[in-house]
Amino acid sequence: MKKIKFPKLPKLPKLPKQTSLRLTYEIGIAFFILLVMLVFVYGLGIYKYNWTRYGTKTITKFIPYPAAFVGPLWISMSQFNYQKDFILHFYDKTGTPLDNEREIDREIMDRIIEQKLVEREFKKQGLFVSQKEIDDEYKKIVEENQGEENVKKMLDDLYGMKPADLKRLIKDRLVIEKFKNEVLVSAHVAHILTKDQNRANDILAKLKAGENWDDLAKNFSEDENSRDKGGDLGFLQRGSLVSGKPMSKEFEQGVFSLNVGQISPSPVATEFGYHIFKVTEKKGKIDKSYEDWLAEAKSKTWIKKFIGK
Repeated sequence: MKKIKFPKLPKLPKLPKQTSLRLTYEIGIAFFILLVMLVFVYGLGIYKYNWTRYGTKTITKFIPYPAAFVGPLWISMSQFNYQKDFILHFYDKTGTPLDNEREIDREIMDRIIEQKLVEREFKKQGLFVSQKEIDDEYKKIVEENQGEENVKKMLDDLYGMKPADLKRLIKDRLVIEKFKNEVLVSAHVAHILTKDQNRANDILAKLKAGENWDDLAKNFSEDENSRDKGGDLGFLQRGSLVSGKPMSKEFEQGVFSLNVGQISPSPVATEFGYHIFKVTEKKGKIDKSYEDWLAEAKSKTWIKKFIGK
């Protein structure tokens, strides 16, 4: 049997080296222009038209569109969407109407900016949150919800979240809590409260004469929640809640004007009555309320928001 001979194909002429390089260069330029156009079109859709479709979330994972700048720190759209997705999932699963998505965007962005500002100061103070602290908080949640399987199911059903996502959010919360407790000044305070000014003056005179603080608190203080503990209110910070209400300026000044071991030189009048304060301990470095510190940190930092304005 004879072998079939196929006709030889003519050889394609070789492109000159210069032409080949030029073609490669032109293809590269065309690809770059296409990429720039893609970035521009999606950027326009994200910032102007609030796109959440057309593969937007996938694109933001590869192209780091900025959602905001906090000083030199870059908050990407991917970081923003990471948090927003949990909220949108919750709204969808619970049937909650999404009346004002832009307001949700503002709340998410403000929370991320707050977190970044706290983290910056947190690191400056040499503080950190350990993995053990995060795991311990996670275990508490597991115990409160009758086991890890229940927690996983609840997270997945309500938020589309995994345990690793929850632990990340736990870390964020612990950073803020630790910042408040260890960086902001707090004072260990006891007080004796009476609604009568003359009685307050009498109690103060007894204290100056050397009578025992705890005995006077138990016998004369009208604060039923603290008098049996010697008037102990625990550690307070500027702006703390007192009896469920924000600390008044008079109360705050009466406490934080005292040094450790000092007693009020005169009764302090507030809406609750007349207080005699005693400060037994102080800790922390920044003597401001959290709200005042945050407002000052924002005013001193260049912040530019592209989302949640």
